[in-house]
Amino acid sequence: FQRFRVSHIHRSQTVEGKKETLYCVASDCPKGPRVIWSVQGHDGKKVVIAEDEAQAEGEGKMLLGQEFTVRTDRTGTGGRHNVTSSLSFTPDVSAHKDMVVFCKFVCDGKAKEEQLHCSFISAKPKDCIKLSLSDSGEVLSCLTLQEFYPRGIQIRWSCGVGHYQELESINERFTPNSNYTYNTESECKILGQLFTDPGFKVRVTWNQQSSAGQGSREFSARDP
Repeated sequence: FQRFRVSHIHRSQTVEGKKETLYCVASDCPKGPRVIWSVQGHDGKKVVIAEDEAQAEGEGKMLLGQEFTVRTDRTGTGGRHNVTSSLSFTPDVSAHKDMVVFCKFVCDGKAKEEQLHCSFISAKPKDCIKLSLSDSGEVLSCLTLQEFYPRGIQIRWSCGVGHYQELESINERFTPNSNYTYNTESECKILGQLFTDPGFKVRVTWNQQSSAGQGSREFSARDP
């Protein structure tokens, strides 16, 4: 008797608000296996989603948002069964932060289970730029990034005409939100006289360390 094999749970990069599909594969099963997906949230509550059982109304919503889908495709040759099962949902930081997903295959009295820690869930920031003029004639530039996750993010300022030189930020602070996301502000001072050159521009870029994405803003004296 050859034991059936189960793959790791595979995923694509998860960004809040976009549908995510996790899938797991069992191969060389002597019989058609039963597939059981379950999830455990950061609050310790666990919800089981069994492919072969009807779900109570609303079950799973507290962890997987408003809707989830389990799909299982089965093939078989020479008395051996191969199964690919997937779990799809739309990630939400406040509901799914540090969630653990389990996929279990039960075949001929034997069970194999894989798990995946969903600490990879992320949310891209909303950005806003504000400019003000100080008494000394310097332009104070302030970038605000809101509701991003996780906390790790790198912000860089630069300016110039054609060729950009890096600037040093004078203030950077983080504040947590009740939904587990973060806000941050980064400030930079630039000599006001530099803006007299119509080709002079200021650029600020940010890069999320979770690889969720990056963004940038650029402005000059000609911008409204």
